[in-house]
Amino acid sequence: MITTLREDNVRTGFLEHDQIATVCKHLRPTETDCARFMYITGWRSRSEVFLLTWAQADLGWRVLPARARHNEEPRGARLSAHAVAPRAAQASLGAYPAL
Repeated sequence: MITTLREDNVRTGFLEHDQIATVCKHLRPTETDCARFMYITGWRSRSEVFLLTWAQADLGWRVLPARARHNEEPRGARLSAHAVAPRAAQASLGAYPAL
């Protein structure tokens, strides 16, 4: 008998790579960034992503922590150097305060 791990809040309805690319063609650049971030991380929009600000990101370690719910272990997303470089410059100028 194989024992499986318990899965809470299983996410469904993911897009394939070509589908997210098509969606992003119809979005503004800041919305595209957000949509791609949600696609890569699987994080929820309203409860996880839309609440984030660049002030929460550790640009040195390139980590963006997610809010842990009462029954979850803390988690975060690793940010690529590609994602961090322009955001770090924009955030320091106050031009891009939120994700």
